[in-house]
Amino acid sequence: MSTSIDLNRTTGLIDLGTHTFKISEKSKEDIGPSGDPCWYIICKVISPGDNLGKELLHTVSLGERSRWKMDEFLDGIGAARKGRSTLEQFIGRTFRATVGLGDYQGKPKSIIEAFIPVSDSQPSFDELPSQVSDFQSALPADVVGEDPEGETSRRGRFS
Repeated sequence: MSTSIDLNRTTGLIDLGTHTFKISEKSKEDIGPSGDPCWYIICKVISPGDNLGKELLHTVSLGERSRWKMDEFLDGIGAARKGRSTLEQFIGRTFRATVGLGDYQGKPKSIIEAFIPVSDSQPSFDELPSQVSDFQSALPADVVGEDPEGETSRRGRFS
């Protein structure tokens, strides 16, 4: 008897653009490469579209030297402005962020370039769709590439 597996993927590059994410319960706290504590945040795309369910890892250093990056994260997820908190209190929180392309050990990966804080006029991002960037005309031909059906790929050779 064979084991049946789920074919849905949570890995792979997320289209460049702006997406709504949810902080996954798989997130954890550990010691980062600098020796400071850090949060490894698993961010799952929840906006409708081709990227729904894909995940990326975002690291938040808790060290004083990188406090400004932690502040960007806290503002982006709508954390309180005073008091104290732990990672567990942010599990399940939704936020909006712009995804860019980075690399890890020479391989492409999706990264969060900027958090988009909730405002008084936009109290929730839960229902917003992804906004995928279309900047192919500015890319060199060897980066854009083509798929087997002859259509230009959004992520080019990194698809």
